[in-house]
Amino acid sequence: MKTLKRITLSLLLIFIASSTFVSCNKDDNNGKNPTISYIRVTDPNASDSLLVSGYLGDLIAIMGNDLQNLKELWFNDQQAKLNPAYITQTSIIATIPGTIPEIVTNTMKLVFSDGQTLEYPFIVAVPAPSLSKMLCEYVPAGQTAVILGNFFLPAEGQNEPNVYFAGNIKAEIVSYTMEEIRVIVPDNAGVGKITVESMYGKKTSSFIFRDNTNLILDFTSSSYGNPWGKGGFGTADDCSGQYLNFVGTMGGWSWQDKMMFAYFASAGAGVKPIASGLTDYLAVRFEANVVTWSDAPMIIWFDNQDRITVDEASLPQAHWKPYNKDGVKSEYKTGGWITVTIPLKDFYYNKDESKSDLKIDNIENYTNINFFIFGAADGTYPIDIRIDNVRVVHL
Repeated sequence: MKTLKRITLSLLLIFIASSTFVSCNKDDNNGKNPTISYIRVTDPNASDSLLVSGYLGDLIAIMGNDLQNLKELWFNDQQAKLNPAYITQTSIIATIPGTIPEIVTNTMKLVFSDGQTLEYPFIVAVPAPSLSKMLCEYVPAGQTAVILGNFFLPAEGQNEPNVYFAGNIKAEIVSYTMEEIRVIVPDNAGVGKITVESMYGKKTSSFIFRDNTNLILDFTSSSYGNPWGKGGFGTADDCSGQYLNFVGTMGGWSWQDKMMFAYFASAGAGVKPIASGLTDYLAVRFEANVVTWSDAPMIIWFDNQDRITVDEASLPQAHWKPYNKDGVKSEYKTGGWITVTIPLKDFYYNKDESKSDLKIDNIENYTNINFFIFGAADGTYPIDIRIDNVRVVHL
């Protein structure tokens, strides 16, 4: 997007001309004469930012007169969705369609209910790739990693995007679509961000491959957790070595040692804060491989003492239960390792599933973390849940 200050003299002359001269076909205008004066961003604090172009998916404001009877809005050969609440006599607020046009006219076309059409010069640009997350942030070398995002298009002069791991290590592409890239993790790939390059530019991820930020548990050592033999471990089909494994049969409100794990900092990395930062911008993140799970939530909570408990009124809990979709329970399987993110602001449950007024005000007050399969269930079900690389990250 370009502000008025950035528009060159030649573009400014075109803009002024286009403000006064647009194509308008009239059948019976009933005294109405739709016109466009200018296009701007929707932010009221930047209302002087006038536009001659915009990116796919941008929200824009079209300013003019007699615009209230708009029926259709087109950008090149792509039709925009309209919300009547955002159409008035003097303005239209709309989102540029997110689909790349097949026929590029660099023209915006407005069709009105009385048959009039109005064309206005406007360039739709394709943005650089956007990377939202990885299906799993921990993937062994030689295996396939999945990158999710948008605008994954071929790089200049190639038939596929370029993907680079930290250290500018190029990865082999297995397949790609506009919103997903599958790559083989290089042998020498290490901890770091990932970059995707298309013909429209490069973008580096905010997420970190094999993220070890504020890493609390990688379960390599079992000496600092699993008191009294609670819980268990596994190594088969791992994502990065030994992992926590809850496996067995579970029913409602069933207290089972093998479905519990407690990390005691004094026996692990030492009594020190889990992490630091504002709660609203932090999350618990871990890798999970769910072989089967149908009921009974996983309760996760922090503590600051060497103890294991699930009913302390002063401890807010997160309840992870992906088997429950909009109140409907069904067997949940991940089909392999995935990365799970639970914001710290979602730690507000009591153990009976009710929401409490408790919350994590300051993560620096906590040193320990606990995982426990416990709670209401409609019957008895097999469970096989694998957890690894527990950490606290910035969102």
